[in-house]
This record gives sequence, C-alpha cells and structure tokens, in this order.
Amino acid sequence: MVRLTPNSKPGCALALFAVFSLIASARSNRPGRLDNRTIDESQLVPLSGTVRRLPHAEFDRGRVSSDMPLNRVALVFRLTDEQQNGLDKLARQQQDPASPNFRKWLTPEQYAQRFGVPDSDLNKISAWLRSRGLQVIGPSRSHTQLYFSGTASQVESVLRTQIHSYRINGQAHFTNTTDPLLPQALSAMVLSVRNLNDFRPHKHSTVRLVPHLTSHISGAHFLSPADFATIYNVKALYNSGLDGSGVKIAVVGDSAVTLADINTFRSLSGLPANTPTVVTVPGTGTAAHNGDEGEADLDLEWAGAVAKGANITYVVAGSTSQSGAFDALQFAIDQNIAPVISNSFGLCESDIGTSNAKVVQQWAQQANVQGQSITSATGDAGAADCDGDASTPPTVAKKGLSVDVPAAVPEVTGVGGTEFDGDGPGSVTGTTPNTDAGATQFWSGTTGAADAVSSALSYIPEKAWNDGAAGQPISSGGGGTSNIFGKPSWQSGPGVPADGVRDVPDISLNASPNHDGYLVCTKGSCVVGFRNSAAGNFTVFGGTSAGAPTFAAIIAIANQALQTSGLGSINPTLYAIAVANSGAFHDIQKGNIIVPCAQGTPNCPATSPFQFGFSTTARYDLATGLGSVDANALINAWMSFTPSPDFALGSFSATTTSGQQTSTTVSVDPIAGFTGTVDLTCTPPATGSITCSLNPASVSVNGSTATATLTIGTASAAVHSPGEFLWLSAGGGMFAAIFVLPLSARKRRAGFLSSLLALIIAAGFAGCGGGSGGSGGGGSSHGTAAGNYNLTITGTSGGSLSHTATVRLKVN
Repeated sequence: MVRLTPNSKPGCALALFAVFSLIASARSNRPGRLDNRTIDESQLVPLSGTVRRLPHAEFDRGRVSSDMPLNRVALVFRLTDEQQNGLDKLARQQQDPASPNFRKWLTPEQYAQRFGVPDSDLNKISAWLRSRGLQVIGPSRSHTQLYFSGTASQVESVLRTQIHSYRINGQAHFTNTTDPLLPQALSAMVLSVRNLNDFRPHKHSTVRLVPHLTSHISGAHFLSPADFATIYNVKALYNSGLDGSGVKIAVVGDSAVTLADINTFRSLSGLPANTPTVVTVPGTGTAAHNGDEGEADLDLEWAGAVAKGANITYVVAGSTSQSGAFDALQFAIDQNIAPVISNSFGLCESDIGTSNAKVVQQWAQQANVQGQSITSATGDAGAADCDGDASTPPTVAKKGLSVDVPAAVPEVTGVGGTEFDGDGPGSVTGTTPNTDAGATQFWSGTTGAADAVSSALSYIPEKAWNDGAAGQPISSGGGGTSNIFGKPSWQSGPGVPADGVRDVPDISLNASPNHDGYLVCTKGSCVVGFRNSAAGNFTVFGGTSAGAPTFAAIIAIANQALQTSGLGSINPTLYAIAVANSGAFHDIQKGNIIVPCAQGTPNCPATSPFQFGFSTTARYDLATGLGSVDANALINAWMSFTPSPDFALGSFSATTTSGQQTSTTVSVDPIAGFTGTVDLTCTPPATGSITCSLNPASVSVNGSTATATLTIGTASAAVHSPGEFLWLSAGGGMFAAIFVLPLSARKRRAGFLSSLLALIIAAGFAGCGGGSGGSGGGGSSHGTAAGNYNLTITGTSGGSLSHTATVRLKVN
C-alpha cells in the first residue's frame, strides 16, 4: 500500500528527501520487511503497549537478578497491510459457499508461506540476536514468532528495558517496567515481545465441596453428563448418531493431570473409555501438578462428556512456561492440533495490554483460516473482569468495567454464564442448591440409598449467573464491551448494542456452582461413586470455564454433522442463525451481572447504590449474549443454513497519516442477496475527527459486482498556509482519482507514483519561494490522534435487506 505522507510545511529539502525516499520505497515489494536494510542499533524506536498494568509500587522489589533465565521470549511479527487484507479476504471466502475457497483450510506451512515472515528476514534477525549473546530457539511453524532465550541482563541490554521483581500476596513475579526499544528496521515488523513477564492467565472456574446428580442424602441436584445432555437437548443428537466421533478437541491448560481421574469420571458417567492424549509444549519443561489441576480436569472431563465420541487432546504448558495456558493456546494453533479448541484461561484487557491482545487476535485469525474454532470463558467477576484477575476474589470491584481476553477477540466465541432459575413450580428460588426433593417438574427424586446420576427431566429455565452477595466474593458471568476491538460486521441483530465495539459474551451456559454445579473427579476425589467417601463430599465446579469445554463439544458435534474438517470462525453463523431461527437459543431475560463497586473507583456511581454491570434484555444482551443453546435445534439449523455473507471490500484496512486522505474500493456482490439498487452509507468512529464518504452513494447490482470508492479523511493538528491547504486538497483529489481509474494494478501504481512525485516537486517549489509565507488564513485543530479506528459501511437494498462491513483504519 502506497501512503501519501507530506509534511505540514513542505520545503525544498523536504521535497527532495521525499522524492528519493519515494523512489527507494518503490523498489520494495514487501512494505515493512527488512529487505536490504541492516539492523542498526543507533536508531531505536519504542514498542509501545508491551508493558502490562504494573502492580502497586509497594510490591516492587527492584531489578531482577542479572543471571535470571528468561525462557522462550518471542518477537511477534505483525502482518503487513497487504497480508492482513489477503487474510481477511481469505477468511470471508472460506465462509462463503459460493466461493471456490469455501472451507478450504490452510495448513500451517501454507499460512507461513502467505502470511509469515520470509526466511531471509528471520535469518537476519536471528543473526542479530545471536550477535548479542542470546540463544535463538527458532521460529514458530507459522513464521510469525521468533523465540529466543537468555539471562535477564542480556535481554534487558538488547531490548533496552528493565525487568523488576514483585512480591504480591506472598507470590513472586517479574515483569518489564518499560517498553522495549527496537532498531528502526525492526520496529515496523514487530507487533509485541512476549514472555517478558510471568503473569499467567487466570482460570475461570469455581470449586465447591458440598456434603450432599440428585443426592439420596439431601435431595440436592448436581449436573452429570446425562443431565447436561437432557437440559441442553444434546440427547436428541445422540439419538441421531451424532456424538463428535471422528472429531478432535484440543483443551489447553498449564497443570499436569492424573488420567485415572478422567477415566473414573467417564466410567461413573456411563461413558465409553476414551483417555485423552497429552501433548506438552516443547521447551516449557515438564508440566507439574498445581492449583489449576482441577480446572484441567473439569475441561477434559466435560469436553469429552458432551462430545462423548470425540478425541480429546490436552495441550499443556510446562512448569518453565512464563505464559502458561497462552503458550498452550498458541501451540495448539501453530501445530493445528484440532479443529476445535477450548480455553478456560484469560486476562482482562488492561492486564494483558493492547499489543498482546492484538497478538492473541492474530493467533485466532490464523486458527480460523486453518479451520479451527475457539471457545473461551468470559470470566467469573461479572462486568469487572480486571478485579477477577486478583489471586483472591474481591468482594467489591475497584478497577472498573472490563472484559476478558481471549473471549473479547472477535475471532473467538466468548462463553458467559447462566444459572438455573428456581422460580418454576416446585423448585427452589435463590442461589442455594436445589434441595427440594419434591421438585419433580425438572428433576426426578431418588429411591433407596443410592444417588441418581441422571435426574434432569427437561430444559430448566435460566437466568444470568450472579451468585454474589453482600460481603461475599464476586461470583458472576463476565460480559461487557471491549476497549480494544471494534465491532465486527457480523455482530448485529435484535438487542445487539450499536456501540461500535466488540460485545461479549456470544452465548452462555450454566456456570453456577450453587444452582447447580458440575460434578468433577479430581485429585482422587471420586472414591465411592462421585463422593470422596461413602457419605462424603461431591467435588462440584462452576464458572464460565464449564461453558467453554461444553460448547466446544457442541461445536465438535456440529463438525461431525456437517461432515467437515473444520468450521473456522463460527460467530458470524451463530448471530445469523439467532436472527433466522431464534429456537436455536434460549433467550435469557432474567438476572444480571451487576457487581458492587468501591466508591470513587472507575465507573462506580457517585451516589448509592455503588454498583455497575448489565442486565438481561430480550434477545441479545451484555449479560448472557444470544442466550444458552438448544444443541439439537442449533445444529439442525446449521445444517440447513446458507450463509448470506456481508458484502466484500476491496481492502479491509487502510493506513494514512493525520491530516491526510486515503481511499479503498467497496465491492457490492450479488452473493450477499443484493439485487437492484443498493444504497451505501459510511459511519465514521465516534472519536478522532474522521470523515468518510462513498462515491457513488448508490450502486446497481444486477447479477454482477458493483463498486464504489470509499474516501476517508483525517484531521490535521498542524497549522497550514492557504497554499499548503490547496496542495493537500489537490493531492487528495489526485490520490482518490487514481484509485477509481479503470487501470491495471501495475499502471495504477505507476500513475500514482508519477502523480505523487509531481505533487512533491510542486510542493518543493512552493516551499522554495513560491509560497505566501506565514500562516495566512490557516488554522489549527487537535487533529486525528495516531491509533486504530473502525468505520462501518452499510448497504441497504429494497429498504429491508441490509449488510455491513468494517474497515480498519490505522493512523500513523
């Protein structure tokens, strides 16, 4: 992509410099790559956004030991604009039944060839790292990451950063306290540097030991696999011969497990033997049994319980991994281990940081074009996800509204939480376990001195999960709006906020450990049936972590039903089915994810009640998303559903500089269902002083693709003379005109370079003496700040059929 970036006050020297820079850049076919440049450390550029939110200064213990080893630090490379546009286009084609690329997934090698960094650049960067004493491990299979190791002092020296140790709640941690500095030649290539800290993502599950399936002792109910199958209508799929057979599910985690626990769980649940395969991320050491073992058991047991015929692979990060389950997630994608991935770990957006959140998105985009679908828990702290990152769950929120990553990534399906509503006849209200043995509307009772392993009778009405109570830890499903990701074009429909940002969750499933939790065998807990002794405890889990593996299992069954090797991003299909077939989802219209907050903290009201969050509404809401699912109805709808894709864009992203214009082509396709006249509108972002227009504003679609030119303008903060404004206007006009000329790509590039060259020379002459001097009638403004913005293009045909598409704008 050629960029027009004139200075606010062009002059002779600047014009001459720009001419030679333009000629030099024209020789490169791969913008942002090294080509023939050397890695010169005399010119360093900060890599912003790589410092996670630092702990309070009181926890800071100063610089880490100089010889402390840093394992598998990774340079993560960003895609060029050309690569990103190509990736976006391919992802759309893979979801379009009319495209020859429909469900033609890439292998990791094919992804590396098209979207990775060339070997020549990797070799040059590796040589530079080795010259500084670092051990180069090698690139990822996708060629989008380069791993290296070294001591803290070596890494600090090479990246010009500081790494400090912290002591938080008795636990030792470390993190970089300043943004790394990279040689200028690398700065445009690198998106982030991973593993400069050891703050691992947190699990999103809650365990509760109860002395009470339906218990023959108390009459309390807890979920067994057969109960889940009844409530969410998976049993109808089993009756049709669909149970996930032949499909793989990858579950990611960071703790060793005892496979005997999983085998015992399956035996007690009446499931056939099916021991998971364990794969450890290379270079991360041996996985140890730690506090996340119960989470791993929950995920493995319940992914295999719902998709009882699927093959489960546990991808685990070893004890020396600094990123824990995130390393496992990246490896499951990079090695294309399974078409379905379940993740129950995450960090809030502020804690992971913008650049690393974008890294996770890049992983997810790779996964999608490889045919992989990812489910991820939205968190257990209600609308206050950052407070949920604390090692001890707080009783009040202090860090403001927030959502979880990876769930907030548009290419990931975020799974929130519900709980069974006890307002039906013969049931129990509140958040205590359902202990009414006479409640036969939804649960059967027991006979004799035996627990009833399968006792659910039908679907049970649900409400948003929120077990919070005054003075008790926050315990609620996660949801809200992203501060990082813009609204994807497919996230639309009744109830979806017109807020311009990514909303979560997408769907929700039961998450309450109280009403009613998931039975789990962990650490030898299942001794007498699911109990730890003859009349002892059950181990019962809840949390949105339960929804991630169970919904991943439903996606695996969908893969089997559709006879496909993968589904890629399923979110567009989920939202489209929700509009066309509401029976596939249980619309949750009771409850909320509102949490108490500390007065004076972010987003907390100035007056009582001191709380914030979201309530359920009809159709989509920020508490439960589209609702929970009727698995049989969802998959049947999926099998008969023909996607109606949003209209295509010639480019899904654009790059410009503050004060400049850029253009791209909007292609309106008949495959989107458009016929006749299609009216086009552009909605700019709410901030940034950005304008956009379409020419023409209406196109005619009669069996072939129609096009229009989208022109995007940004505001300049500079003070200009009238002559300079005239020059900028002329330049913008010529720039836009070139893009709509019916010429070949090569001729357009040549014409563009010629026109731009002429403009720069003209500007140079003006600066040498042809200008009026001074500011004249020029004025100043705050301008469009550097950053990423999203614009929405809407096409409407016949007054009712409407599709949207999102253009990502990067302002330098």
